[in-house]
Amino acid sequence: MVRTIRWIAILPLAILYGLILIPKLIEFVPIWLSEWKFGLGHWNFGLAQSDFFQLYVSPLINVGASAVSFIYIGVSAAPNYKRVIGIILGLTLVIIYTLIVVGFIKYDLIWSSETSLGWYFILWCVVCVGSIFYGIEKAWEEY
Repeated sequence: MVRTIRWIAILPLAILYGLILIPKLIEFVPIWLSEWKFGLGHWNFGLAQSDFFQLYVSPLINVGASAVSFIYIGVSAAPNYKRVIGIILGLTLVIIYTLIVVGFIKYDLIWSSETSLGWYFILWCVVCVGSIFYGIEKAWEEY
């Protein structure tokens, strides 16, 4: 009975924790860091106010951490065949990210506003693929 429930819970748990909760937690880290107070004075890191961090760095961290956590949590929930489940979850993410990329290409959104955003989108794709391979590799090593 427990094994059946674990097999049913793989994808919903991976989606809930990996693709929804982890990015939301990472989104609040700059806010926590900026409100951190040291000693008598107030010293902010300035990360929450930084447009560069919010526009460029935070989405890359979010996509990388969510891909790795999606695979890792799904593999952790699987009762057996964990390596195969890691590959299947990685391929699922590849399909999802491919659909996103195809949508951007179809509607010509990559280079629409400025050149730097097009290069940033390519960097985002590289981070996606790298984090998927990293998640599969970590799941493969551990199980």
